[in-house]
Amino acid sequence: MVKILIFDSHGESLRHCYNMLKIDDFQLLMAESLKSATKCLHAESSINLIICAVPMENEEGFEFITYVRNNLRFDHIHILVTLEKFDENTIMKCRSFGIKNCLIKPFSAELLIQRIYKILDSCSGTVLIAADDPIVMQNLAKTLERENYKIVTASSTLEVMNMLRSSQNNKGGFIDLVIADINLPPTNGLDLLVQVKEFSPSLPVALITSSGSTFNRENVIQAGADSSIEKPFYNIQISRTIKSLLAQVKNKRPNTISK
Repeated sequence: MVKILIFDSHGESLRHCYNMLKIDDFQLLMAESLKSATKCLHAESSINLIICAVPMENEEGFEFITYVRNNLRFDHIHILVTLEKFDENTIMKCRSFGIKNCLIKPFSAELLIQRIYKILDSCSGTVLIAADDPIVMQNLAKTLERENYKIVTASSTLEVMNMLRSSQNNKGGFIDLVIADINLPPTNGLDLLVQVKEFSPSLPVALITSSGSTFNRENVIQAGADSSIEKPFYNIQISRTIKSLLAQVKNKRPNTISK
């Protein structure tokens, strides 16, 4: 299921957008102020898309976008901007944040949903990153987002397995690859590796290791991992590893959403 955060300071407009998206494929979250939007962002995991109205009173829309883009934990999330009217300066400001998707009000539910699917379908694949270190998680997420991958995150073995079960039931979006830190709680990444492979033997798993640690590349490969990513990260190394692993499942990926 696609999780969408809708942020609009105008209650009527917010509810109208919410009602247009009340379909089975979407889990919707609403925020009517900068404070509530920020709180929601931190409270909810795996938000796939933000729909943000700009400009809003006191420039809260762009304040929120700035917060999202400057936070390593959230800057990979796709943003769709809605505007009261066409304004070239506002659109150029959106572009400065890397936002290419804008809709001018009023728009139909069909157009809004179509645009959302287009944004989601632009992804090269879905990667689940599991780590309890937010810096590690967000550095990886930022790198992979630039490569046009959809990112979901988890901070424990239990959370990973719950997300995989939702994925299998087509409730959380299909997951193509798992990248897990070897130090993932409550035990370690090897424990997660065993559980993932028992659950889905064909799902690729790459473990994050550290140079000179007990768990090196040879050890994790022998344990059943499909690959390893050694810290410190190098973008080229990560890109090549992910592309190689996803090539294994590219032709097996089912349609995640019925359009």
